[in-house]
Amino acid sequence: MKNEKTETEWFENEDFWLNYGPIMFDGQQWAQAAGIANYLWSKGSFPLYRNDSCRYYADAAEALESQLADLSRAEKFIFM
Repeated sequence: MKNEKTETEWFENEDFWLNYGPIMFDGQQWAQAAGIANYLWSKGSFPLYRNDSCRYYADAAEALESQLADLSRAEKFIFM
């Protein structure tokens, strides 16, 4: 477990983004990144979570199957 006071995640490191952001995203995407982040925060205050994961599915039926499987294993609640 990381020490919250001294260590940061790679995505929280400003130097990382200044050095690699323009390589990872084309110029237009990189120019829009701050505006998109600010928009999301202002419209919904969407918080960032740590120690979480996300799965992407190309097909809605496949996603539904996965959700149903997760729901069947839930003991108290499931975060969706």
